[in-house]
Amino acid sequence: METYRLFELQQYIRRTIALNVPEPVWIRCELAQVSESRGHRYLELVEKDDASDELIAQSSAVIWHRTYRRIHRQRGKQLKEVLREGMSVLLKVQVDFHERYGLKLMVEDVDPGYIMGELEMRRRAILERLQKEDLLGKNRLVSLPLVLQRIAVLSAESAAGYADFKEQLANNPYGFRIEWTLFPTAMQGQQVEQEMLRQLHKIERRRHLYDAIVVIRGGGARLDLAAFDRYELAAAMAQASLPVLTGIGHEIDETVLDQVVNSALKTPTAVAEFIVQHNARFDAELWQAGQWIGRRVQQLLTAELFRNDRTAGLLKDTCRRLLIKESDQVAFAKKQLPFLIRTKLKEAEVLLDFQEQVNSLLSVESTLRRGFSVTYRSGQPVTSSFGITKGDILTTHFQDGRVHSVVNQGAGRKKGKKSDRKSG
Repeated sequence: METYRLFELQQYIRRTIALNVPEPVWIRCELAQVSESRGHRYLELVEKDDASDELIAQSSAVIWHRTYRRIHRQRGKQLKEVLREGMSVLLKVQVDFHERYGLKLMVEDVDPGYIMGELEMRRRAILERLQKEDLLGKNRLVSLPLVLQRIAVLSAESAAGYADFKEQLANNPYGFRIEWTLFPTAMQGQQVEQEMLRQLHKIERRRHLYDAIVVIRGGGARLDLAAFDRYELAAAMAQASLPVLTGIGHEIDETVLDQVVNSALKTPTAVAEFIVQHNARFDAELWQAGQWIGRRVQQLLTAELFRNDRTAGLLKDTCRRLLIKESDQVAFAKKQLPFLIRTKLKEAEVLLDFQEQVNSLLSVESTLRRGFSVTYRSGQPVTSSFGITKGDILTTHFQDGRVHSVVNQGAGRKKGKKSDRKSG
């Protein structure tokens, strides 16, 4: 088998390209990445399959500083608008191959007619669809808890952004205790969407264990972030039952996912700081509430003490007035008591005299003096003839003496000789 040295093969490729593509050609491609160094513009060109959206071609290109100045004079401000990541462009390139540095496309002109890249057009179409389905602002309606303490994290375990996120939370200046659980997923490539959807489903089944979902990635080229411009992923995040926070790009990057979540931050560190400051605000509000309660309690205590002092004063005055009144009444009673006693004694004396007169009138002696007599049987006055039997001894009292008699005939017989009387 015939063999070649690497240099010989590279020379053969260079001659082949030089013979077959001797003049600059126009190519249609997408700008996946644009950077600048010392006035030169370095481009990463890609082409994707329309059906699968997978990369089918990729190459590097450069616009030398002198060439860029010339094109800028010709195209003006349009050039800056065209040379942006995600834009579809028409470039006039000179194909160059070097034995050591490989294939290089040197841009000689830019057609500003292609100002929207395929990625950008697709992104806008997805945003329009989400808008029509009322999903763009849906996750923003999910309120953030007062305190974010339990975080479900979607990230690659080895990602530098995830390490920054953990460091920021663990060493927060307030000493807050914040827990997080990693649900590992790819952060670039074709598997991002499916893996993230699968992990999101796990989180939803355990949503009572978490306060929020965080999606973090340490940035990267615009092409690397294209996975976050997918409709299915954006729609699922928009309808998540927990608030979603993102930090998946550099300062200038904004994905479709960023526009459907509750809060979009630029970097993983910014997400961690957002969580810490959110909790700090609640802590400050809690402290202020405690201060207000303390002041209010002090005000109420002061008011109650004043009210108690006032009540005590009123009570003291009332007691003093009552004592004075009672003292006056006692003094009056003391002054009136002898008069009242004399009056009562006189009344009692008059009543007693009257009672004595009545008793005198009703006495036996008074009755006898008026010509009446009183008959006794066995020492008891006789008030009726019934009950008197033959042989009973009766004693009759007169004013001037007594007469004893013996009953010969009981009550109920005809008149006859009643008794033999003996002088007393």
